[in-house]
Amino acid sequence: MVTLKNLPNYKFGIRLGANITENTTNNNYDTTYSNAATHTFTWRAGIEMQHDVSKKWTMFWGLDFFKNSINTSTDQKSFYYTYPQQYPPLFRYSFTSSTSYFYGIGPFIGVQFHLNKHLSLSTETTVYVINGTTSNFTNSYYSNGVVIYPPNSNLGSTVNQTSISLPAFVNLNFRF
Repeated sequence: MVTLKNLPNYKFGIRLGANITENTTNNNYDTTYSNAATHTFTWRAGIEMQHDVSKKWTMFWGLDFFKNSINTSTDQKSFYYTYPQQYPPLFRYSFTSSTSYFYGIGPFIGVQFHLNKHLSLSTETTVYVINGTTSNFTNSYYSNGVVIYPPNSNLGSTVNQTSISLPAFVNLNFRF
């Protein structure tokens, strides 16, 4: 943070952040399985102003830019019952994938409580204007090769929305 010369209780700075999340589930049984994976990468950069309200409390506000990418895939196999009983039995396979890219801009405002010289707690609220695209792919077929649904690709879906994030979390901040 840089202290402004004419306003000693105000500071100006740049903020950077990133988040990488990977979730996988594997449910395997003799006649069925279901595997899912989600990979998320988010980064944000912004400018920030701070005002020391007291020795322990600081208000901050500014503007963030962010980009988010999400890749999700699901792979399933399930036993398909036939009557009379068929040998070898039929299995139904299904594969679904989704890729999303979002970017946005928005103001934020927050409050920070200083525990000591290096540690503080903070929370903030944001209003983001978000734009993005999502593409989906689905394929389902039986083990004997019969296609249930032809491969379906839904490309070019667009997302335009406004998101308000209330202070639902507390950050633990470390200052060097």
